[in-house]
Amino acid sequence: MSFVYSCSKLMKASEHQRYIDELKKNPEILLAMEFEAKKKYYEMKKAAAKKQRQQGELVNSNIS
Repeated sequence: MSFVYSCSKLMKASEHQRYIDELKKNPEILLAMEFEAKKKYYEMKKAAAKKQRQQGELVNSNIS
């Protein structure tokens, strides 16, 4: 029996194929998933930039 590791859970290859077929039939679902992934990515990127800015401010304040 073959298995496929998909992002967050272990599923059988047949389950994965059904999932892919469903996405092909409904491109709206794929677009929604892509939008959510991009949203999370930009939020993480924004948080990392904010943290980096704060660390830079701490370094600059220690120098003065």
